Amino acid sequence: MKTKISILSVLLCIGSGHLFADTNFDQQMSLQEKQQTGVVNLTLKQRVALAAWIDKNYNPKKPSQPSTNCPPQQAPAPGAPAMMPESAMAMQPQTPAEPSIELPTAPELPEYNKLGTVSISMVIMDGKQLSLSDDSRWLVYPQDVQIASLWLTPAIVIIKPGVDPDFNYYMTNTSTGQTIRVRKMAPGQTYENPVEPPTTNEQPTAPTNPSKNGS
Repeated sequence: MKTKISILSVLLCIGSGHLFADTNFDQQMSLQEKQQTGVVNLTLKQRVALAAWIDKNYNPKKPSQPSTNCPPQQAPAPGAPAMMPESAMAMQPQTPAEPSIELPTAPELPEYNKLGTVSISMVIMDGKQLSLSDDSRWLVYPQDVQIASLWLTPAIVIIKPGVDPDFNYYMTNTSTGQTIRVRKMAPGQTYENPVEPPTTNEQPTAPTNPSKNGS
C-alpha cells in the first residue's frame, strides 16, 4: 500500500511539474502580481488553461533594446573610398597649417610704439614726406601720398614694422585712424620719392670747336 502511494505521489509531482512548466506567465509573475491579478486563487487546471489561451492569442513582449540615437549608416557607393571612422580620424596626426601672415621686414622701433611719443611737425612735398617732432623724416609710399597730404599737424602717430621690403614701416595717424606705408630717411637726406624719375636742372653744354693749327 505504501509503495502504491509513493508511486502515485511521484507521478503527481511529475505531472504537476510539467503543468507548471507550461504556465510561463505564472513563473514570470511575482507574488504581488499574482495576488493583484487573482492568479494565486486559480487552480492548477485553470492556470494551464489560462496560459494556453494567452499563448494562442498573444505574443510575448520582447525586451526593449537600448537606443543609441545614432543615424543609420549608409553603405558607400560602389567604387567609392571607404570612410574612416571619426575616432580613427581624431587619432591621425594633424599637419600644422602654413602661416598666411607675412613676417615684418623691419625691426621694432620702441620709441615710436607708444602713444604720445611723436607727432607730425610738417607735411612736405604734398604728402611725399613727413617730418616728425623728433626731427626724423619719413618717405611715404607713392600710393599713400594722397592720404598723407591731408594729415594735419600736430597729429600723434605710431610707427610699427611692416611687410613691404622697400617701405617697411606702418605709420598710423591716431587722429584719423589711417595707416600708411613709410620708410625712414637717413639724416640729411632731402631727395624726392625714388620711384619717380629723377629730375635735373643742368643745361647741356655746347661742344667746343677744335682749334685750327697755324691760325
